[in-house]
Amino acid sequence: MKNNIKNILLNTLFGFTLCVVIGLVFYGTTIFDITDSRSQLFLFGFYGALFYSILKFGKPKEVLFIGIMIFAGHMILQGNTLTLKFIIRDAIFFLSMFSALALYKAFIDKYSNLPLFFRGFALSLFLGLLNVFATLFLILIFNPSSFQINISIFLNAQYAALIGIGLGIGFDLYEKYCDKILIEN
Repeated sequence: MKNNIKNILLNTLFGFTLCVVIGLVFYGTTIFDITDSRSQLFLFGFYGALFYSILKFGKPKEVLFIGIMIFAGHMILQGNTLTLKFIIRDAIFFLSMFSALALYKAFIDKYSNLPLFFRGFALSLFLGLLNVFATLFLILIFNPSSFQINISIFLNAQYAALIGIGLGIGFDLYEKYCDKILIEN
């Protein structure tokens, strides 16, 4: 149990840290401004790292509970900007991210012999594609004729791909070095 918690915390730390580093390289400190869309690299980097770590090292009940808690925490963080449209939008993006991470875990479990750093690009692809589908779905629901929202397809795919690379490489680094980090008691 103790190593399970260490695995969850360290895997989360590695994935989140790589997302922050990639975010800083591409966008600078704007990733820390939650009013800026680029903050997805910071926020969703943390949410994704924690969710995947629970998915990988936790129990099924914990996965569902943590997923709901992450979403609720995100809603609280947004404060007075909550509207039904905002909640629906973020629920769809969270579902796309959680689905991409679950798909990634199944992919890694099936193809565990893939080179480590190749796997980060697989997560980038899964997350990018599902994010594009989520964005298209939201455009169809909320504003099918808006050009500005259509630009968001590109931006959301770009953010998701960078989050996927950061998370995937972070998870790979942890997996590669976890034996050196965790000391059996």
